[in-house]
Order: sequence, then structure tokens, then C-alpha cells
Amino acid sequence: MIRRAALAILVRLGLASPGTDLLDRALHHYRLFGPAATLRVAWTYLRAQWSTPASRSYEPFPPDRPRLLSTHRYRVLYLVGTEVGGSRRYRVDNYREYLEAREVATGVCGEIDCERRPEWMLAHDVIVVMRAPMTSALRRVLTSAKERGVLTVFDTDDLIFDPSVADNLDALKDWQRELVAEHRAGAGRYREALEACDYFTAPTEYLAQRARALGKTAFVLPNGFNGEQQRLSEEGRRGANSTGRVVVGYFSGTATHDADFRVTAPALARVM
Repeated sequence: MIRRAALAILVRLGLASPGTDLLDRALHHYRLFGPAATLRVAWTYLRAQWSTPASRSYEPFPPDRPRLLSTHRYRVLYLVGTEVGGSRRYRVDNYREYLEAREVATGVCGEIDCERRPEWMLAHDVIVVMRAPMTSALRRVLTSAKERGVLTVFDTDDLIFDPSVADNLDALKDWQRELVAEHRAGAGRYREALEACDYFTAPTEYLAQRARALGKTAFVLPNGFNGEQQRLSEEGRRGANSTGRVVVGYFSGTATHDADFRVTAPALARVM
């Protein structure tokens, strides 16, 4: 019932129709992560729809006018491919705050905009594709971006673009064979999107090296705090534990990180 309701939301609101990339993506989430994830995908598309109203638009550049010589405020658009975990906060929202502080205009959109508002997307100077897999609509946007001189960047905070990783993930060992195959296919679509972009960015040198091995120019953009996070951290430090006890917090991501805690075992044993 939940599955049908989630998919019905997408179709009824015109966000997807049978056979489209977006509906296929929702089905993919359902098969891999269950009904809750399917509803989350539907909500992602809805929020993207609300955050980029049709009335908001930019005039595209004349084809004979060099973009870098323009006097307009530089514009960076983030295409958000996932709302799971803290990826959006650290790879999109915080960096938007940093850029706006440097007088760079920023925007955010979802995958639905590749189908509904490609011209609006292409009116930006840079499009950052954050953890979005390749779809036919995204391919059209990236192809047009190259033709118009719009720079494109693929950004990720995880090794999601290597299909062979599925062979080493403990979280997938109990999955059915067809689901593992679907996971590999999804990684292939992420890789395809990466390879179609001009540049690659990630928070760690390891991920940057993996992208360079594919022939991509890669840069490390570390995760960092925004203003509110910094304020809260400073407050927490001022009120730090005064009992002398060691307090350890562990905030994992998806089930693929379940085995990570073993890495900390020796250090934990020393302080316990």
C-alpha cells in the first residue's frame, strides 16, 4: 500500500509517468531500501519543485558573449541527487553558504528539473551534480551545458561510482542476487554521470584519486561547518563534560557503514 501511494504521488502530481527515469528511480529505491525510501524520493522531488518556482528565471547568455567576461553575478546551481544522511548538508547547503558569503549566487534543484526546467538550469555558470545518477534527462542537460560553455562538476562524498565495490560490502551479502546486480547497475549510472561532467569534487583525497584514475580532473573540497553548526559547537565546548569521563559518539550512515565501527575498536579499548 505504501509503495503504491508513493508512486501514485509522483504520477498524480505530474512528477513522473510510467516508463520515465524518475519513476524508475523511485522503483529502484523501493526495491533496495523499502517503502520509506520511496516516500522520501517523492518528497525530494516535491521539495525541489517548491524550491525552484517557475517564476524564477535567468536570462541565458548570448552565444557570442564570453561567459567569464560577463558583468553579472556568478551563478552556481546544485543538482541534488540524494536527501539521505548528511550529504546535502555538507556538500550543498554549507557550500552554498560559503559561496554566498563571497557574493556568488547559488541555487538548488532536484532531478525533476532536468525534465521540467532545463533552460533555467542552463542559465547558470556552473552546475554541480551532487550524487545524481545518469538519466536521459540529465544527459540532455549535460550535453547542452557543454555546447553552451556551462561548466559541470560531479560531486560525491562516497565511492558510489565503482560497480565492483558491491563485491566487498558486508551490507549486501544477504541481498538477493538481482538486488546486488541492480546496485551495481546504479553505480554504473553514477559513473556515467561523473564521466560526462567536466570536473570532479569530493571531501577526501582518496575519492579524488579514484576519479583521477578514470581520467577526470579532480579537486578536494573538505566537509566543513556552517555558521550555525559552528555556533552550536562552540556552545557545546563551553559546556563540555567536566566529570573527566570520555564520551564517544558514533554517527554512521546507511547499513554499508555497519562494519566501520570495528576500525575504532583498538582505540576504544585503550580509553575504556
